[in-house]
Amino acid sequence: MVCNMSLNSAELELLKDDVSKEHEDNHTRYEETLISNVHYNSFREHMIGQPTKGDRDLTNTLGVDQLRDFHAAHYFGDNTVVVATGDVNHDAVVE
Repeated sequence: MVCNMSLNSAELELLKDDVSKEHEDNHTRYEETLISNVHYNSFREHMIGQPTKGDRDLTNTLGVDQLRDFHAAHYFGDNTVVVATGDVNHDAVVE
């Protein structure tokens, strides 16, 4: 998933619809909305103050090409940490 990410336009559209529905339902999740607003007002310029589901106005405009470009720019060996816990085979994880 990290090294060989595949992006499907139809799947992306379904995910965007799900996120859009969550944005629309924010008014019914009081505690989550309150915490998001507190983080936004307290840490506006920091990543902790940004919405976890993205900006509702920008989410719908996101395309597969933009995701590919972002992935290529930010997900590479020196910039990625992979953690495996539990009863795992080291060689299988590395492979």
